[in-house]
Amino acid sequence: MFYTYNQIVKALPRLPLLEDAIALTFRRSLRSLTNGYPDFFNIVVVDVNNTLVNGSVEYELLKDKIGEDKAKSTFEYLDYLKENGKLTGNKWLLGAVQTMSEKGNGITNEDVHNTLQRLLNEGRINLELVHIFQERKNNGAKVIVMTKGSCSYVAEWLAEKFGFDAGYGPKLDGAHNVHELIGLNNKPIKGVKGVVIKTRLDKVKEFCKSDKGKGITFDMSKIAFVTDHIDSREMRGCVVVLYAPNEESVKSQHTAARFGTYDVKFGKDEHEKMHIFLSNPKMAGQLIKEKARKFAFANTN
Repeated sequence: MFYTYNQIVKALPRLPLLEDAIALTFRRSLRSLTNGYPDFFNIVVVDVNNTLVNGSVEYELLKDKIGEDKAKSTFEYLDYLKENGKLTGNKWLLGAVQTMSEKGNGITNEDVHNTLQRLLNEGRINLELVHIFQERKNNGAKVIVMTKGSCSYVAEWLAEKFGFDAGYGPKLDGAHNVHELIGLNNKPIKGVKGVVIKTRLDKVKEFCKSDKGKGITFDMSKIAFVTDHIDSREMRGCVVVLYAPNEESVKSQHTAARFGTYDVKFGKDEHEKMHIFLSNPKMAGQLIKEKARKFAFANTN
């Protein structure tokens, strides 16, 4: 008896990572057989932490504002809440961003400028990726910087600094409270009022309807999402590009590489390959030689 993908997923325990691994491995296999990549990416969405920036911008912001010891203890507390299930999903994201704002006595545009300029001076902003995305923009694609963990000022600063089309992140009001969150889904958080929740995909749709996105038709199959994250469920219809899965990578990158929650992956020594792929997605089959971990009946390429 033949089972469809949806039937298999429904029969599984509710394990999001396993579902993502099966879904993306299946899709990657199908694309390898049919060369199912677009001719051109209309939009490139790039993540901030551990992708465009080496490390955590939130940590660096807090370190500059309240000192390294206090910043470290704050992040250890947030990690504890996540790992022990005290806060999960959107509730954890909201708690993390709000805690950042409160501990830092409000994150301002000036704070963001000072910290990101320091990171740029220290070589912590990946200029090789910046140049790749600038080239894509010069050739007609729209480039959007997106972050869930830092305030919108971070993404906006990076977009303006390097000439990208837009930057999105959680928004703070005049009292430094979160009033718009970029979450894993757009469902309201139970017991929380006054916070609008949007996914990264919602923000891309918003961009396409704005003056900045004029002339771009929203088409998920023509969006490349460059990230280190494994929580890419809402971007599953896009082409998920995993960046830098090597021995120096953070835990999320190793997990994504191991479980195959991506369409294509490139390491830090493969910028030229990434450039070729983003320029001509149909080259994927010739660029990707390493076989990803296999799941279910998938035949990876």
